[in-house]
Amino acid sequence: ELTETFNEMAGVLEQTLREVQEEKNKLSTLFQHMADGMVAFDDQGQLLQFNPAAEGMLGRKLDENLRYTDVFPEVQVRQEDVAKDGKSIEIDFAAGPRFLKIYFAPIRLGRDTTGLMAVLHDFTEQRKLDDSRREFVANVSHELRTPLTNVRSYAETLRDAGGDIPQEMSNSFLDIIITET
Repeated sequence: ELTETFNEMAGVLEQTLREVQEEKNKLSTLFQHMADGMVAFDDQGQLLQFNPAAEGMLGRKLDENLRYTDVFPEVQVRQEDVAKDGKSIEIDFAAGPRFLKIYFAPIRLGRDTTGLMAVLHDFTEQRKLDDSRREFVANVSHELRTPLTNVRSYAETLRDAGGDIPQEMSNSFLDIIITET
């Protein structure tokens, strides 16, 4: 009876371990093929895990010998800052020609241990589009301002003159207003 119970427990344990391994494989595949970069650190700042997207976004090779300060030397985020309320902290970060948003969040590594997860999102194209939009609006504003200033000044002159301007000059002013509009 004891042998049967042990065999049954061993079978259940084997099935549970198989399911855990399958879930681990799924998460590993997802982690490796994500478009966003992922970098995880332990509570001492030691690099635990990263995906290829993170290396591409940061423009450098990563390895487990690196620490948080090696990967993000200019970004001072302490684990206590994100562990307080469990919410993520968002920081804009320039990595060479790329503009990244980095979301730092706490992760649980064990029963009493937490780490820090950094999710890197590349918003370089969005930033370029925003810059182009701002430049376009500035150019359009400039291009409209010049003719509108002329229209306004000639229209004000015609109004303020109250008919004291010769008809020929008045028609010339109106032609300029029509041309500018």
